[in-house]
Amino acid sequence: MDVDVTIPHPTSLQKRASKLGIMFQVTRPEDPIDLDEAVRAIRREGRKAWKESVGYHRRSLAETSMFRMKNTFGGELKNRKFTNQVTEVAVRCKILNLFVTLGMPAFLWT
Repeated sequence: MDVDVTIPHPTSLQKRASKLGIMFQVTRPEDPIDLDEAVRAIRREGRKAWKESVGYHRRSLAETSMFRMKNTFGGELKNRKFTNQVTEVAVRCKILNLFVTLGMPAFLWT
């Protein structure tokens, strides 16, 4: 499984290290890792541009959706067969979408 790291560097750790007078560096410059490259890209482009370039917003939306689904229906599926699990997830998604439409306020543009 190939996974890309798109997690911004924890700034709180950098702040604590700087208060203690410690030079904080994730790895040696000669062998950077993906996290180091992400930090450099954020410094170079800015956080908003970096998020757009790596698709971070879509990931955040997906994580929020899964959080809402697990909180609403629980973290486990009830069915054992895979085909039934697919149907169960589809029904849960439809119900969650219905909840969203019921909870959305009606706007009148004037």
